[in-house]
Amino acid sequence: MPKFEFKEESLKLEIAGGIYYVKPTAEMLSEYGEYSKKAEKMHFQAEQGKVDTMAFIELCKNAIDTVLGGGTFDTIFTDRVITLKDCANLTAFIFSEISEYFKS
Repeated sequence: MPKFEFKEESLKLEIAGGIYYVKPTAEMLSEYGEYSKKAEKMHFQAEQGKVDTMAFIELCKNAIDTVLGGGTFDTIFTDRVITLKDCANLTAFIFSEISEYFKS
């Protein structure tokens, strides 16, 4: 028999041993589009050896704090050296999970 279940409104993310909840919205996907454009431009600059690492990390920090709440970035990276690669991977993970949420 077909069955209907209401979709959980919060997305649970486990990041570096911490649990974070986010209520995905269409606005977040739009914000991700803006983040992606800026990140792509910075990636292109990196390929040319002209990347401003701190600017890219700040871009990721803003994206993460916007989605998961202010101060989350600092909490996640409390005991970890902040690297461009980690920031990019974490931000990609978060927005990938939000995108998957909307597909289901």
